[in-house]
Amino acid sequence: MSIQDIPTADARSREAGSADAQAPNQDGSASEAGTGRTGSAAPSGVSRRVISLGGIGLAAVSVGLAACSSPAPATQPAESPSADDEGTTAPEAPAAAPILALADVPVGGAVAVDIEGAPSIVAQPEAGTVVAFTAICTHQGCKVTPADAKLDCPCHGSQFDAFTGAVLRGPAEAPLTAVAVAVEGDNVVKA
Repeated sequence: MSIQDIPTADARSREAGSADAQAPNQDGSASEAGTGRTGSAAPSGVSRRVISLGGIGLAAVSVGLAACSSPAPATQPAESPSADDEGTTAPEAPAAAPILALADVPVGGAVAVDIEGAPSIVAQPEAGTVVAFTAICTHQGCKVTPADAKLDCPCHGSQFDAFTGAVLRGPAEAPLTAVAVAVEGDNVVKA
């Protein structure tokens, strides 16, 4: 039997003879007489059997192509850095760019700086220990200025602790945002 010999929904509907009647298809579903429409997603005039046979053929071709293809080549693992014949190792990552020299930050005080383009405060509560905060007041975004161990906001009078960023006097209610810094040699760097 060829595909042309398979009766279509239209042919079965015409054979039913009534435009208003529901005619059962060979698979048991009903179609509107004369329209060729069934409850399936099959295009008009094509039976489910033709679509099913086409799907089986497509699956067989896919399996055949997969069987004929060659396997993917095995990949070699990346070599880990190791010492060369002279005993040296790969160079270390470059050191962070200095923000400022540690000597430029007074012990017990703070200075205004830019860290990666953002206005900031670096303080040295005790020798060799540094902390940093954004220099933006949490009240309305004005730039705070260092005054010994305190940071003053010139806009509305808020005051912050230079070593903790905590609010000492309002109207600001939230502390300054900390910025991670460290001492590297004689410099203060972003951590």
